[in-house]
Amino acid sequence: MTLLFSALLSLVVAQTTYAQFQWSSCSSSSAVTIHTLDVSPVPIVFPGTSLLSVDIETTRVIQGRLSADISIVRTLSGGVKVPIICFDLGNTKFGSCSYDNFCESMQYLTGFGKDNCPGQLLHQGTCTCPIHVAGPQRLTITHMPFDVPAIPSLVSFLFTGEWDVKARVSDDFGELGCVELKFSVKPK
Repeated sequence: MTLLFSALLSLVVAQTTYAQFQWSSCSSSSAVTIHTLDVSPVPIVFPGTSLLSVDIETTRVIQGRLSADISIVRTLSGGVKVPIICFDLGNTKFGSCSYDNFCESMQYLTGFGKDNCPGQLLHQGTCTCPIHVAGPQRLTITHMPFDVPAIPSLVSFLFTGEWDVKARVSDDFGELGCVELKFSVKPK
């Protein structure tokens, strides 16, 4: 009987995935207020194209070098939570890391930059490092496509599952904000 219960519980837990992209603020006061944040579809599929929608408001100028403290936890089948360590990828880092130059890391990972800036970001000052966003202002992006790269099949199981991410971001003048994200990822 215990074996049957354990098997059923494992099946239920293994089938549990985040059905939608979830976010919450983890900052009591911040220079950036998030009104809306969404990524679709969920689960995020690799390789594939996802859509980003965001509506944020800044209360001051954002400029200089961005730094970030990122914490990533992945939930494996069976409900086991595994913190993702910080990996040095040469030109950037990935994982639960303190990023001294988060802007350049994001440029490296997304491919966005001065010569490759999506139209919805082009006039916002957010595609170049160091970043400069005049404030206060509102930034609204609706269904901006972004490519989710292919993951080699040998390691794709490492990326499949539920992800909990906490990001605290600052510029040269202090904390910009903190956000917690929950989403799931699966192969195509």
